[in-house]
Amino acid sequence: MTIKPIIAAVALAFAASAFAQPATSPAKADKKSIEADYKAAKKKAADDCKMALDACKKLKGDEKKACDKNAKDARKKAEDEAKATHNKALADLKTAKK
Repeated sequence: MTIKPIIAAVALAFAASAFAQPATSPAKADKKSIEADYKAAKKKAADDCKMALDACKKLKGDEKKACDKNAKDARKKAEDEAKATHNKALADLKTAKK
């Protein structure tokens, strides 16, 4: 087994979450739904990372290290994007209430 199929699988797993949109639009959102969306996005990132790390267990040596690093980096990126979306939604909500 080579690392390329594993990297592709990890990339595809996180690609869907990278483009995930909040379930509610800022105009219809309230703070509770924004927080729920953020929590769900973080859980999805954690679940995706766990799946990717499980797939990495089949590898050995440097391939395993690279696979683990890619999975953890993808989780960090997904969490950072979720945080940015969360902060923007809260700012939009605050602006909309004025």
